[in-house]
Order: sequence, then C-alpha cells, then structure tokens
Amino acid sequence: MATRIKKITLKKMSAKDFAVLLKKLGACSTAREWAKGKTLRKVWGTCPHSSWLSWLLRHAEGLPGWPDYEMVTLLVAKANQAYWTCTGGYEKRCLAEMKAYRRYVIVK
Repeated sequence: MATRIKKITLKKMSAKDFAVLLKKLGACSTAREWAKGKTLRKVWGTCPHSSWLSWLLRHAEGLPGWPDYEMVTLLVAKANQAYWTCTGGYEKRCLAEMKAYRRYVIVK
C-alpha cells in the first residue's frame, strides 16, 4: 500500500534564524549568499534551484519543526517524479519539481 503524502507546514523563521540554520547545516556559500536577508518563507517561494529545496529538506530532516526522514523521502520522491515525467527541457523539468515541493510544503 502506498503511503500518502500529507502537506507539511514549516514554522515561520526569520531571515537571521534562517541564515544561522543554513550555516549550521553546511549550505554552500552561493546558496547562503542568495538567501541572505530572506526568511524561510521567502526562500521557499522564490528559490531558483529545486536541488536547493531538496538539499534543505534532507539536511534539516528530524530537526524540531522539520519533517522526519520518511516524510522527506516521500517528498523528494514526489518531486523527482514530477521532474522525470515532465516533458520539456531542463528548466521546465526543474519548475515542475519546484511546484511539487511547494504543493506539499507550506511555510508560515
């Protein structure tokens, strides 16, 4: 029986707290620079790289207020499915993947 993905709501996080989290998790300097001054909500809604959203979920899984391993695995699989079933070039596939992440993860 397939496990259903339920929507996840992430708690509000200030730009300062999000910057601290990214550094703690070991995010690359390019991602940290792009996210500088942005709240988690702003980053989640405007991130130009679906791989960054996947990375963030994978590295923050299990932290207080973040989904656990099982839910992250399901989310990443769903987003990857959207990527590979989308017809079109790389950019169109990445957009499909980001839409899947944003459909299941809501940031207050």
